[in-house]
Amino acid sequence: YILSFCTPEQVKSVVEQVRPLLNKFGGVCYVSDAMEVRSMRCVASLQE
Repeated sequence: YILSFCTPEQVKSVVEQVRPLLNKFGGVCYVSDAMEVRSMRCVASLQE
């Protein structure tokens, strides 16, 4: 497995580098958009 997080500007370069691996070993490549969800406070602070 390859799991990569990159900026939108880097996607083309990443795909170009992954494609030879797909051609050699097979498989699929999915490109998706993701959004970071930040916590409002640390979970440790919820424990008493």
